[in-house]
Amino acid sequence: MTGPFDGLLEDRVLVYDLNLGGCFINSPHQSPGGTVSILRINLLDEGWITVNAEALYSLQHGFAVRFLDVDSDTAARIERTVATRRDWRR
Repeated sequence: MTGPFDGLLEDRVLVYDLNLGGCFINSPHQSPGGTVSILRINLLDEGWITVNAEALYSLQHGFAVRFLDVDSDTAARIERTVATRRDWRR
């Protein structure tokens, strides 16, 4: 599991299970499936990224999103962050 990362949706959120395709957002607010929002995530060494995120499903403590139209620079920054966190846990 990658995370937590600080994030901003409408409020501050925590981001978990980050990968190139999406993440889980820990939030007291729910987002109905299909809702598209702008999500900012602090990738620590890689800085802040901004992605369009579509809500997929909700759980008790948040909801899962998939990223839409991620540009190549943002994708590379996510991949480096995930790889670094994976190597760090070994």
